Amino acid sequence: MKNRKKITLPKEIKSSFPEEAHREIEYLWDAAADSDRAASVEASEQEIDQQFNRIRQQIGSDSGLSEADSGGAAAQGSVNVTSTYNYKLWISAAAVILISAFAGIWYYLQQPIEVVAPRGEFVETTLPDGTRMELNSGSKVIYDRSFGDDHRNLELYGEAYFDVASSDQNFNVETQNAYVRATGTRFNVRAWQSDEYVETSVALEEGSVEFASRANPNAFVALQEGYFSRLQLNDTEPSTPEIRPVDEVTAWRKNGFYFSNQPLSAIFDEVERRFDIDISVEAEDLLTRTHSLYLSEPESAEKVVETLSHSFDFEYEVADNRFSISR
Repeated sequence: MKNRKKITLPKEIKSSFPEEAHREIEYLWDAAADSDRAASVEASEQEIDQQFNRIRQQIGSDSGLSEADSGGAAAQGSVNVTSTYNYKLWISAAAVILISAFAGIWYYLQQPIEVVAPRGEFVETTLPDGTRMELNSGSKVIYDRSFGDDHRNLELYGEAYFDVASSDQNFNVETQNAYVRATGTRFNVRAWQSDEYVETSVALEEGSVEFASRANPNAFVALQEGYFSRLQLNDTEPSTPEIRPVDEVTAWRKNGFYFSNQPLSAIFDEVERRFDIDISVEAEDLLTRTHSLYLSEPESAEKVVETLSHSFDFEYEVADNRFSISR
């Protein structure tokens, strides 16, 4: 289980109570943080009752406002029993408010942030640390809400270009089968996955990155500017870096297509995402054949499919935004 960070009582909540009650309110907040109720938005009535009893007992012993003490003090004329009883009711109500508030805040902090580029669209955004990120169509990035505070870790599903803000912290990209580590640099990561094909590739434009398999993280390759490396699902080490024009690898940023020795299944997947279409293939043996393709800016999905048909000698039909591929 991960260590939980202490969540300080928000000033807005504390200031809404009388100053003389701040000590009790702080205790209630800490009690809420320690309870199972605070870690989940669901709890049984028994769990809630147990927590409230614990809080009431602590208030009674810590504040000197137990029924016995308050009754004795009233006999001496120093404490009003009615006001003491009302004060304890008020504190109990505050407990309900604070535990509910903590549960909501804790639940919110546990929810990851997702940045998604829908099919047929590109998304450009700036991450909390100042890093600029571009997502290819159909891609998704996930990171938690402490990103940029004590870490810069994120998960990538798809393809993204990063212009990383300089920092003492490493910038870490995790894919299904690989790790990519950088500091301040510009690079592209392609990490599509399907039933037929899984591969992560990295192309470095500027700076330096380390690229490794999740199965063997110590056997990393260090990429230099203008170099490219790939890692397929069953590989334990990335390929030896080779020179590859970055503007071709990142052609998608300008609506282009670039594939180097990729199976036709991966190319068709990209066409589907980019143009938000569907492609069905009757001759499934076509899908495993590999091909290299570079189109600077095709005007349509049909233009890409037509180009591929010449290379693979297949026929296609188009109806209702759906392509049917056959021999």
